[in-house]
Amino acid sequence: MILIGELRDAETAQTALQAAESGHLVLSTLHTVDAAETLGRMIEFFPETKQQMIRSVMAGVLRGVVSQRLLPRIDGGRVAAVEVMVSNVRIADLIRENKPEAINDAIEEGAFFDMQTFTQSLITLVVDGVVDQETAANAATNRHDFLVTLERALKQQRADIKAAQKEEESPPPEEPKEEQAPELEVPQLRLAQAAD
Repeated sequence: MILIGELRDAETAQTALQAAESGHLVLSTLHTVDAAETLGRMIEFFPETKQQMIRSVMAGVLRGVVSQRLLPRIDGGRVAAVEVMVSNVRIADLIRENKPEAINDAIEEGAFFDMQTFTQSLITLVVDGVVDQETAANAATNRHDFLVTLERALKQQRADIKAAQKEEESPPPEEPKEEQAPELEVPQLRLAQAAD
């Protein structure tokens, strides 16, 4: 495992990629706001003539990107809103094909791979009562989209609470009694006796 404090230039980025290609796990940091910007920054370290090759290398060796923003908690202190991108076939194809605008959608739809966007993380923090709505909206990448999605999540939460309360109030349904089929008479068997 190799830890690089921060990727600041093409030389450091090239070294990190070469180490990753040779099978080492390379961890590093970049001052970026999300996964798409991180990928863009890595590629921009290199001259345009090398960028397609770098995209191909990154598509093959990148395992994931974790981005965080620290937000003030309602009860004091700070909490991290975290975006998680895990490399899979779709992400690798988007990197290789230079489609950074589609990365966020791929992350949003990647719950099976434990991915989450900043918006999803922020919504969870607000719904759980950890961060207030205004703080989360100010930290969101797109304030309007965040507020619309948050309203939908809050409506769903209210509906779930109502359904749970209704379920607790109603008596449990009686289990249907099984009707027993009438017993069929089994005819008596007669044994024939052998004549001596």
